[in-house]
Amino acid sequence: MTTLFFEDLPPGRVLTAGPYTVERGEMLAFAGKWDPLPIHVDPDAAARTLHGGIIASGTYTIAVKQRLLTALGFNDAILGTMGHDAMRFPNPVRAGDRLSLTVACVFARPSASRPTCGIVKYQVSLANQSGTVVLDYLDTVLVAKRPAPA
Repeated sequence: MTTLFFEDLPPGRVLTAGPYTVERGEMLAFAGKWDPLPIHVDPDAAARTLHGGIIASGTYTIAVKQRLLTALGFNDAILGTMGHDAMRFPNPVRAGDRLSLTVACVFARPSASRPTCGIVKYQVSLANQSGTVVLDYLDTVLVAKRPAPA
């Protein structure tokens, strides 16, 4: 996997990854440990909600996004997330969904305080097999610049 550094992420660059298939057992196990609301773990209770059945936790949805993001090649260059803005979960995720990630670079500038880094803002979108968006937000990340040749 090629590492993507700050110089590789100009505004306008779009990256995609996926799909990732949501497995019911994994989704339920995650919710049982980290977000055990009835809509995430209790089929009878979830059936009586506006969702009509079990839906994935938003935290699980973010974890799937992160798994797909690592497949893009950011592993060595990402130094930290500085913030998430306007995070939305406009539609539920369900078992069997195939989720795909789109990351669009919308802003990039060298860091004023850390000369070996840059700040990049991405519009992050996760959509299911029908193209329905299930996660959308703006991510601001500190990214390493490409090291100088030795």
